[in-house]
Amino acid sequence: MRGHTLIAPRALTRLASAVAGDALGVDARRVQVNLANASGDLGLEVASPVRVDPLPAHRSSGGETEAPLLERVRTASEVIRHRVATLTGRVVGAVDMRLTGAVITPKARVK
Repeated sequence: MRGHTLIAPRALTRLASAVAGDALGVDARRVQVNLANASGDLGLEVASPVRVDPLPAHRSSGGETEAPLLERVRTASEVIRHRVATLTGRVVGAVDMRLTGAVITPKARVK
């Protein structure tokens, strides 16, 4: 006996929100995802803030720096595409990203 499994649109949306939140470093509740048709594939329209480190009080040539924002968003888009496809078994086409803000995470202080 053969059958098929359907994933409800709401479940797909929640799963994609969780994946996107993880990829962008923000709480999934702050991520909005709309499902779309991407030439027959599953398309995702993601609107979310992105986590950023605070600017240093003074700039120095040493120390760690984050990758440029657009590079991080492109990487997050590919992570979202791959993870949603892996978790759902669906072919994920376009992942359109819209940044809605920045979540600044303070550095932990050493005691």
